[in-house]
This record gives sequence, C-alpha cells and structure tokens, in this order.
Amino acid sequence: MIRAIRYELIRLRTIRSTWWLALLSLLATGSISWAIAVNLRAGPLDVADIAVLLTGGALYSPLVPPAVLVVPPAVFMAVLGVLALGHEYRYSSIRATLTAIPRRSRVLAAKTLAVALAAAVVAVLSLAVGWGVGFAVLGEQMLDLPWTEHSLPRISGGYVAFVVLSALLGLALAGLFRNVPAALVAILVIPLVLEPVLAVVLGFEALRPVREAGKFLPFTAGRQMLVPSVSTPAGYGEPLTPVSGGLTMSAYVAALLALCWAFFARRDA
Repeated sequence: MIRAIRYELIRLRTIRSTWWLALLSLLATGSISWAIAVNLRAGPLDVADIAVLLTGGALYSPLVPPAVLVVPPAVFMAVLGVLALGHEYRYSSIRATLTAIPRRSRVLAAKTLAVALAAAVVAVLSLAVGWGVGFAVLGEQMLDLPWTEHSLPRISGGYVAFVVLSALLGLALAGLFRNVPAALVAILVIPLVLEPVLAVVLGFEALRPVREAGKFLPFTAGRQMLVPSVSTPAGYGEPLTPVSGGLTMSAYVAALLALCWAFFARRDA
C-alpha cells in the first residue's frame, strides 16, 4: 500500500497540471481576497467579513446569484481529482498502472489519499494567502477580533474539508465516467448550474411539501461548513448545522467513491 501511495504522490508531483491548478487556486484566492479587503477598509470588521476574506469570497461574489457557491480552490482541486484518474483512461496508462500495482483496490485507495492530501495542502495554503493578503491590506484590523472565541477556526476547518471533498467527488466522477470531458462537465454543472436551478424550482408553491429536500443537496449542504452562523439558503426551512452539512456532503462523496470502486474492480482496464 505504501508503494502505491508513493507512486501516486510522485505522479501528482511530476505532472504540470497539478502545479498549474494549485497556482491558479492560490492566485484566484489572493485576487478575490485583495478585492474584498480593499472594500472592507472603510468600516469595522466582524466575523463574517473575516471569514469571507480568508476563504477568498467563498460565500460572496457580486457576479453570481447567492444560490451559486463559488470556492475557487474547490473548483480547481475538483479538476485535479478528475485528472488524477481520468488521464489514466485518456492516455491508456491505466494498464501500465495496474501492471505495476495489480490490486485495483490499492490503486484507487492510493489515488484517493494522494488527491485528498494535495487538496488539503492547497486549501491550507489558500487560507494562508487569504490571511496574508488581509493583513497586508487591513493591518492590525485583522488582529482585533478574538479569533479563538468565534467561529473562524471552525470555518477554516470546514473550508479545508469542503475543498478535499470536492476533489474526491471529481475523482469519483472520473472513475464512473472514465471520460475526462464528461467528468469535468459534471463536476462543474452540479454546483454552478444544477443546484441553483433546483433551488429556483423548489421555490415554487406547488413543491412546498418537498422544498426542504433541497438543503440536502451535496454542495448546498457542504456550504454550511463555511457560514459564520447557521443558515439555510433559498428558504429551505430549518437549516443544517455545519457538522450535519459536512456529513451530508461526505455521504454523497463516500457513496460515489464506493460506486466508483465497484465499477473499477469489475470493469476491464
């Protein structure tokens, strides 16, 4: 197993797309955090302001509706997850991989751990970039809040978890589709199109009896890990807690990974 993990880590480290996606994650976070920090210079800061700043505008974007959740590192790491397995099929290298490591369960487990580790590292670095940009622009204002007495540590941990889960979802979709374009479309359409459209549809009066089901959609539930206070978007009724939201998103990812493993173990390479 250690050999398989080492193989996947070396593979991720030596592929240029890994570094490009990580760099784009940090640049996007830094740029958005800088724009937010400039807007925050005029007034006093609260926990919500700092949370949005540290996460690179994870819950705020003037360009998209509130129902659309935009977390740049999560998007880029989801793409990384797709490429980690999708490229094996695109370039027919999966046969060589399975020849070197015949046990398919070890191959998929190693890919899962390697992608999760890479996504976690990028998420932590993104938080550091957000904090550094905020301190550079706002100075001592960033230190005025008693950080440990508010929800900022929980939001930071939830942010890392959200990015990791997004990356693993991309990996699972690549294994199910075995096609990079299809998996990329799916991982982008679900949070940016499908869930916002469902939020609008579930807002119809005729669907009131099933409206609360919308809060259990994967990314809608996952966003609860990032909010300073418990709230449910799009009027879904009683909100999920950050823990419940994280567990809900994790359940989707675990189910898709299990399905991916089942297909991966039985399909021809």
